[in-house]
Amino acid sequence: MASLARRGASAALLLSALSAAAGAQTSYSCNPLPADANETKLLGFFAVPLAFSAMEQPQRVPTGMTTLLLEVSNVPTADQAIRRTQCFAQDKEQNANLASLLPRPRLIIGLPWGIHVEGTYLPPVTVGGATPNLVQGALAWTGRLGTFAGNGLRLQLRGHATRGWVRGAITCDDAALRPSDPLAPCYGTRPSQDRYRPNMLGVEGLVAVDGPGYGYYVGSGYTMLDPVLQVDFTTGTGFRDTSRVVAPRLGQVPLLVGGTLRFTETLSLLGQYYIVFDQTSLFRFALAWRPFGRAR
Repeated sequence: MASLARRGASAALLLSALSAAAGAQTSYSCNPLPADANETKLLGFFAVPLAFSAMEQPQRVPTGMTTLLLEVSNVPTADQAIRRTQCFAQDKEQNANLASLLPRPRLIIGLPWGIHVEGTYLPPVTVGGATPNLVQGALAWTGRLGTFAGNGLRLQLRGHATRGWVRGAITCDDAALRPSDPLAPCYGTRPSQDRYRPNMLGVEGLVAVDGPGYGYYVGSGYTMLDPVLQVDFTTGTGFRDTSRVVAPRLGQVPLLVGGTLRFTETLSLLGQYYIVFDQTSLFRFALAWRPFGRAR
């Protein structure tokens, strides 16, 4: 009888451990997230390199003129402090290093009255540990302000939007998996397949100086985002967690400083320093090809 009792107690303890492991991923103590939670800060951090800010030198694009850009930017690493969870049932560290580079094509088409449209689509092609599926677009107006040091001075007003998702192992990557520990927050054998949705809208204003064969600009704006993290992790018990973690509406104020070096009438090299002071900063570079000559 004593032996049976001990076995029963052991079985009950194991069942309790497995139940805890199954529920660990869904036991959020705060959802929606508070504005000052580490998880909220991390979801805001993820949005910075994705922002569809201006890249090309502000200039009037003639009606029908097409510009193709091939851009690449570095993806910064989040501080360890905001990778530690606060609203998760168990203390753990989130994965914030899905990819080190973000390549992105852009298409710009000129419209009448100094207006142009800009767009891109990032298809579900895995880069590093990130698989994007993002649609981004912008509408801009550019006008002349006069001259500065004998060069043309221009103003650009621009609005942009981002919709879609990026999939990757954010909550439980390979390094966090614990296949033999039922009490671990990432008890399982396969990394999570979480989806991050930035849901961004923004406006920008830029002032540019356009010289012979070169140009430079400075600008700022405001980006509003409603980020959501859709968790997708299957534990070692077979339980699939599909928690939806929602952050409050966030706002970011970026600073853009960039320049252009024109090799020919159709080919230019672009560079930009992009910073959100309470988040992070990064560099962007691009080649711009305009088949039918330069803009005005």
